[in-house]
Amino acid sequence: MIKIIDNFLDSEEFIKIEYIFFKQSENRPYLSEELNQKDFPWYFRNSTSYNPRHKNHVDTITNYQFVHTFFAEHMCLSPYYNNLVPIFDKLGVKALLRCKANMQMRTEEIVERELHQDQPNGCDPNKDPYNIAVYYLNTNDGYTRFEDGTKVQSVANRIVIFSPKLKHSSTTCTDQKRRIVLNVNYY
Repeated sequence: MIKIIDNFLDSEEFIKIEYIFFKQSENRPYLSEELNQKDFPWYFRNSTSYNPRHKNHVDTITNYQFVHTFFAEHMCLSPYYNNLVPIFDKLGVKALLRCKANMQMRTEEIVERELHQDQPNGCDPNKDPYNIAVYYLNTNDGYTRFEDGTKVQSVANRIVIFSPKLKHSSTTCTDQKRRIVLNVNYY
């Protein structure tokens, strides 16, 4: 089952979270200059969803992303973690497995990534009853594609919740500088 919820957070909560990743200077005049946001730290990852059976895919020039891990391996890894509590509360998270932000840079044409299953902490997506939520932080022409062909468009403050049994893939975008999503794996 794929559940899509638009306007997941109220406007005020969304703007506070959006401001972690974007600045007022990025054509977002409603963001407050008083928040004095520092640059958000991103970390280069040389591939997106690595699949050893598709080594040629890993070597393509567009197969990279920037990530920021908030929570993994049973511990908080980011000073920004507490900013995401409204999302965790609204999802009803009982236990967090992993939470990270993924940033895909703009490409000339949309690039679809490998279909994959999230396997945080070595969980078996076909046996463990955890959930996956993808929260969209900006509107763009990218999307999340599922193995059945369903596409969920990237719309700011939209969330899609689904079973880890469903293979999914991310994409780049062509109409914004970057596509940013929050990936949450949880019980």
